[in-house]
Amino acid sequence: MTLRVLIVDDNELSLTLVSKILELDGYDVDIASNASDAYKKIQTYLPDLAILDVMMPDMNGYDLCKSLRKEPYNITIPVMILTAEGNNLDKERALACGANDLLTKPFNIDDLRARIKTLLAV
Repeated sequence: MTLRVLIVDDNELSLTLVSKILELDGYDVDIASNASDAYKKIQTYLPDLAILDVMMPDMNGYDLCKSLRKEPYNITIPVMILTAEGNNLDKERALACGANDLLTKPFNIDDLRARIKTLLAV
């Protein structure tokens, strides 16, 4: 069974980069460029992992993660937060909103792959 990953980022370059990496690794990837579309896609696409950028126009990644965690059927979906900031406050906010991991941009591709494998336990 192919694992499904939803990537949410309003930066087209970042969205394309992460999606291509994961597609090459054999994941089924869907994308969203804002939180509203992401929330809808999570209900229909049912991803095995959600990767959320922090800075988006309609809702930040932390608030999207909090919204997802309020729904019982989303509780088990691992969430990785991507941020251009990487200070301790960001790490605390990511964990407080229910995210499983936080990765700082720019990131090492091998680090991204390793973290995804860990979150998906593959």
